[in-house]
Amino acid sequence: MIPAPTLAQVLAANPGLPAPPDGRTGFAEPWQATVFAMTVHLADRGVFTWAQWAAALGNRLRSQPTTDPTGPTGNGPTVDDATRYDAAGYFEAWEAALSDLLTELGLVEPGVIDRTERAWHAAAARTPHGRPIELPPDPPSGA
Repeated sequence: MIPAPTLAQVLAANPGLPAPPDGRTGFAEPWQATVFAMTVHLADRGVFTWAQWAAALGNRLRSQPTTDPTGPTGNGPTVDDATRYDAAGYFEAWEAALSDLLTELGLVEPGVIDRTERAWHAAAARTPHGRPIELPPDPPSGA
């Protein structure tokens, strides 16, 4: 198995990808590092191939608006617009692509990730500061 590239290698090989604002090969938010690490781990485990991942991420980047929804020509986004994502928007697309791929592969039932996210936010809102956030074992379908 070919080892997954590091973030520094990915950024060096793809100058159009947004680098972290401070120029380091880190992440702007902890969740970005988490979703990146989860993706690398799942690919390393053979859950999906890097080609499948690239297709899923490409689909998300093409379907989400960029920072300039009119595109450089004023006629709407183009394929090259994916290079104009800020780090947050890029990793939002990354997270959505991972969700899409896991659902497509039948590893997660449709809607489970969204329901779990809503349940987590609701639990976080009712949890006193400094206390652990606890989720029910299976978030209800309407949560």
